[in-house]
Amino acid sequence: MKKYLVILLVSFIVLFMPSQVFAVDFEIEKTEIHAHLKENGAVQVTEEHRYQFDGAFNGVTRSLIPKRNTVIENFRASEQGTSLEVEQDDELYKVYRSGDDETVTVTFDYTIQHAVETDTELAQFYWPFFDSSNETPYQNMDIFVYPPQITDDVLALGYDEAQDRVDIQDGGVVHFALGQVEDGENGDIRVAYDASIFANGLPSTDESIQQDMLADKTEQEEKAAAFSNRQNLLGKLAPFVVVGSFVAVLALIMMAVRKKRQALWEATRTSNQHGILPKENMSLPAIMYYMGGISKGGEMLSASLLDLVRKGFVKRENEDQFKVVDHHTDHEHESMLINWLFYKVGKDGLFSPSELKAYMEEEENQNTYSKDNHSWLTAVKQEMDQQQLYEKLPAYRWTVGLSSIGVLVFAILFGIHQLWMWMFLSLFGFIGLLGFALFYFPRTTKGTRIKKQWETFSTKYEQITNQDWNEWMSDEQMQAIIYGVGTNNKKMMEKNKTLVESPNVSAVSSSVTSSDMVMLMLLSTTLTSQFNEANHTVSASSSTSTAGTGAGVGGGGGGSGAF
Repeated sequence: MKKYLVILLVSFIVLFMPSQVFAVDFEIEKTEIHAHLKENGAVQVTEEHRYQFDGAFNGVTRSLIPKRNTVIENFRASEQGTSLEVEQDDELYKVYRSGDDETVTVTFDYTIQHAVETDTELAQFYWPFFDSSNETPYQNMDIFVYPPQITDDVLALGYDEAQDRVDIQDGGVVHFALGQVEDGENGDIRVAYDASIFANGLPSTDESIQQDMLADKTEQEEKAAAFSNRQNLLGKLAPFVVVGSFVAVLALIMMAVRKKRQALWEATRTSNQHGILPKENMSLPAIMYYMGGISKGGEMLSASLLDLVRKGFVKRENEDQFKVVDHHTDHEHESMLINWLFYKVGKDGLFSPSELKAYMEEEENQNTYSKDNHSWLTAVKQEMDQQQLYEKLPAYRWTVGLSSIGVLVFAILFGIHQLWMWMFLSLFGFIGLLGFALFYFPRTTKGTRIKKQWETFSTKYEQITNQDWNEWMSDEQMQAIIYGVGTNNKKMMEKNKTLVESPNVSAVSSSVTSSDMVMLMLLSTTLTSQFNEANHTVSASSSTSTAGTGAGVGGGGGGSGAF
């Protein structure tokens, strides 16, 4: 069941990074394990593993966790008869054999003492050669168990990955053809022979081995029959679940499209815009946040600083320095930006790009900068949210979300019962419903109107003439320049440069002259570069490895790896 759940999760979402990052890239292509039972109850084991390495490696590992009251002795490793160096750390054996881009076949030999236990009639070898702590898949595994002498009196049973993989051969040899074994799986094997072929004095068990094995076999058969019945039932239900979820997603999309068209029509009908530049419904930083999606880099910071200049709260002191002249701002985020840039990064109400660079060179300032940036953006978003530009629709979205959970439950059941096609199809339905529930926030009429007006402005701005520009107030000219910078609209910024530098245009008399605009545009490039550099962060990851836990029968188990 664990394997099916893992497959299911990987199929529809990648939310988690692997807990371990292996430095060695390899596969175990072929594994053969030969367990020779001795009359004294010991088991001589020979394992042969064929590794395919991609890149450099130093060796391989094998963890062998003995069952309670058993001992593993005389572990040796070799390659084509040549002994290899072995280093033991508790149950982990490191075998040194370095190389690069090659196929290596390694043989392990060891003895398990007290591995066979007996009742009055039968003697059994019940062993986990791997358990759920194993971190490496076996591409093709075969396990052979040999009796101490030829016999036809044999019982055999496999559990988990070894279930229904038993082949009893001539002479009492039992072959467990496991095939591919994924990591993190159990697969105990159990073989019982007549006790008379073993010596006296073996470890004994109070339970009847034969009855216990037959009971386990019956339980496996009953579970298999119940599984088949559930599989048939789910197979009949699957088309209705999948089609129903697809129809629901399609209906939701159609309703969303219709609602969007209605909002656009109403926004157009109620729009009272005069001229190409939209009327300010909120501050420029909030408009840029609204129009810029999730891209909130140095461009928006740079533009927001220029907007403080436009509104007269800040003035350009010299070529690359700004000074605060008025603390009575219109919005909280404007006050936060002033305190952040002019009194934390800068000093005494002065700020310049060079001060930002020096500030970020101090490691202890980097975390503070990140927090201040986040707080400022949160304040900008709060102003935007207060405008009610999106509909929340909590009841509607909760209903859709709960419906998606129902589809997910069926998807899990389909995966557990190996109905892979229906599982994948239902996952698409689940993703569609869940995505709609999580991300469907339709714009209100006001939000649609603002978005349409600024999109139209961005499009038509490319065709604005020098005469139109001259007729604007300098404040409107500054808004156009700032909006282009803040949204990182390359075409608008090119147009701004052309207009400002043209000898046929001028700024209307104000506190901001044409030369000021040229200088501010040049500064915006420097500011954006410095803010983007400050926003850049580097993260590092580390990895660890752990020993096995012994999740197999009797606390035993093991696994394979490389280093």
